[in-house]
Formats: sequence, C-alpha cells, structure tokens
Amino acid sequence: TLFSDYDYYLAQIAIENEDFKQADEHILKGLSKANKADKVLFYLLRTEMMITQGEFEKAQKTLDSIVKIQPNKLQSQYIQAKLHLLSGDCKNAIKSYKELIATIPQYKQFNAPLATAYRMCGELELANQHTIEHTNALLQFPNHFTEKKQLLGNPVATLKSDIKAFISQGNIQKAIELLLKLNQLEPDNDRNHLNLGSMYFRMNAINKANNEFQKAFELNPNNLKTVVNLGIVMMKQKNYSKAENYFTKALALQPDNPKAALNLASVKIMLDKAGEAEHLFSQLLEHNNNNNNNKNPKARKGLVISLSMQHKYKEALDKINQWLEVDDDSENLQQMKLQLLLQNFTLDAQLYKREEERLLNQIKKYPNLSNYFVLLKVKYHEIKTLKEALSLANELSATHWTKEQQQIFTSHFDQIKTVGYLDIDIFDE
Repeated sequence: TLFSDYDYYLAQIAIENEDFKQADEHILKGLSKANKADKVLFYLLRTEMMITQGEFEKAQKTLDSIVKIQPNKLQSQYIQAKLHLLSGDCKNAIKSYKELIATIPQYKQFNAPLATAYRMCGELELANQHTIEHTNALLQFPNHFTEKKQLLGNPVATLKSDIKAFISQGNIQKAIELLLKLNQLEPDNDRNHLNLGSMYFRMNAINKANNEFQKAFELNPNNLKTVVNLGIVMMKQKNYSKAENYFTKALALQPDNPKAALNLASVKIMLDKAGEAEHLFSQLLEHNNNNNNNKNPKARKGLVISLSMQHKYKEALDKINQWLEVDDDSENLQQMKLQLLLQNFTLDAQLYKREEERLLNQIKKYPNLSNYFVLLKVKYHEIKTLKEALSLANELSATHWTKEQQQIFTSHFDQIKTVGYLDIDIFDE
C-alpha cells in the first residue's frame, strides 16, 4: 500500500542516518499496515539493519524465518550472500554470489563482493579476475568514472565492499588504506571522511580522526554521528567547552539520542556544572525507566557523582538504595554505595549503622569489595590500627593480597585517618 511504502522509505532513510531506533519504529508501523508480500520486504529491511549494526546472529535467524515463507526470493539470496561476506564466511559468500550471478548474469555488480570473498579466502587470481570484470562492466558507462578513477584502478563499489569486509574482520589498517583511496575518488562524500575518522579513532590516532571528522562536518554539519564523534574527540583532548557545544548540537538534531545525552551530562561534570549534569542524568534514567530498562550503569554513576558534587549525599544514597530494591545483585551498585559512604564526611555514624548489616551480607556475596567495608569501619572508628584493618580485609576477601594491593589499602587507610574521608576521584574512571 501507499502508506506502507512511505514507512519503508522513511525506514531506509533512518538506516542510512544510522538512527536505528527510528528505523525500527517505521518498520513496525509499516508491518502493521502491509499485506503478506510487503511484510516480507519489511522483514528483509530489518535484517539489513541488523547486518549494519553487526548483529549477524539475529540477522541470520530473521533471514531463516523469511526463507521458510519465500524460499526463492532473490532479495533474500542477496542479503544472505552479504551476511556471509560481512560475517567472514568467505566460502559460503562465494557460493551465494556465484548462485546470484548464475540467476541474473546481466547484473555485473555482484562481481565486486564476489572478488572480496575470493580475496578473503586467499584466492587472489580469481579475486583479480572478478574485479576486472566488474571494472570493465562499469567502464562501459563513461559518466560513472572520471579519468582519475580509472587511473586509480579500483572502482568505488569494489572499494566499499572491500572496506566493509576488512572492518568486519578487524583489519583496521587495511581499511584505512582503502578509505584513503576512496576519498581520492569521492573527496566530497562526508560519509567517507566520517568512516575514515572512525578508523583512525579506533587506532587511537586522535588528531587524524579529528581532521577527518572536521572535513565530514564541513560537508554535512547535520550528520548526527559526525557531530557526536567530534564531541567525543574533544572530550578525549580535554577540550570540554567544545565538546559541550557539539553534544548540545547533537541533541538539537535528535533530542532523544541517549549517547549524546550521556556524553553531554558527563561533560557538564567536567565543567563543574553539576546541577545541569544531574538534570540530564535524571532524564536519561527516567527515559530508560519508561522503556523498562532502568539499568544504565553510566547514567546511575553520573547521577551519584553529580549529586555528590552538590553535597546531596543523602539523596544520592537514597537513589542507590532505590535501585538496589529492583537490582539487588548489582555489584556495581554495592561498590558505588560503599564509595559514597567513604568519600564524604556528612553522612553520620547513625546512618552507617543502619546500613552496616546489609553491607556485611553483600560483602559475603562480593568479597572483592571487602576493602571498602573495612575502610568504612576505620572511618567510623570501629577499627583503630592498620594491622587490625589489614587482618579483617584479608579475612573477608578470602584471598591473599599482593604487595601492591596492600600498599593501596594502606594509603587509603592513612587518608581516612588524616582527613576523615576518602576522595571520590580515587574511584572515578
């Protein structure tokens, strides 16, 4: 129907922009209106989206279900071939692409991924043969390639296919080499610069990543992923004001984007804007709660830190206890609670005594947190000497401490004895 066609188109656009949540919404909306034949198309689109996200197992399961309904659908065969290729199954990829070429021999574009599959399997002669076939077919249309593209000798489609395969195999250096070549062919394609920047970032070449993201931003300032990546680079370079600007722009482009919101809240902490950070972290957790997914450890920790920065220690402790009611087995929450009790001096001994028995029960479950529990006893004057503290910590942890662990514990013990609390920065990641 016309309406389901419209949803299909919108889902395609969302996938192009890597807004997978929006894409899924359009797919579900389209499925609710589509006839039986069109439903298959929507399921195929969802499979392609899973492949784009690297969820190969889910994609294969969805594809298997589709094939049972329509076993001979060409689009299913094409997606299956693509899935084999990107998941690194070069032998089955070769088989699938050869079957496609046999079915529709006039469609020469299949030679590009087939060449990639042969290359992945080490059959270089066959790979080169199919690359040449693909290039010759494309060069029959002079408008497709400039003289410069012909001189470089590897057409865009083949390059992009090779790049995806190398990235899926974790061969980032080879992917970078091909992306540099691709950028010579398509210097004004912002997505190519974005992808190259992402590869540099994975290699920890931050300045090169920044240069490519800036080029992508100049070509398309409204690409959400580019804007978010620039913010992350600025955070990495400790330029928090610029990072704040980029993440603010990202949220203007997509107000419910959780990655942009989480990073913006984190930047607010670094800029000592604890109140604004608290608001953002609270919104994130509320949004997650509405979607039945309140277990966002980074947002939880950020909220506790932002509350602590404002000396709202009791409120922070109440939040942790609230989360523990529905997530009692969370070791991270238990650690956060112990750190909170340790790192400030306004939570009184009466409050600690109310928590002590519950904490001790949790230490039995998570013995590696025993050092925090013992340090609390030091803080509230139940343990006086280092020898006594080390003895209890070793007993509760049920493991023999290394010399380095003993030194760290001793420095924490000394700090508490000197100033009465433990600095939260010691635990901050």
